[in-house]
Amino acid sequence: MIEVYTDGSCSGNPGPGGWGAVIVEDGSVLNATSERSPQTTNNRMEMSAILWALENYGKESPLAIVWSDSAY
Repeated sequence: MIEVYTDGSCSGNPGPGGWGAVIVEDGSVLNATSERSPQTTNNRMEMSAILWALENYGKESPLAIVWSDSAY
């Protein structure tokens, strides 16, 4: 099972922002990455982190749990 921990934010809305994601499988960190954007929104950054994780690791496991501080 893959666990995905994500967060995204920006300073101002819109404004400069970024996102981060940590991918964990069976207690071991597989990857931790982040990206930034000069002009974005909070929602775009939150969803970008989740989309990146699922696009890159969602195919490896039929079950992925996504942890986020946003309610979608």
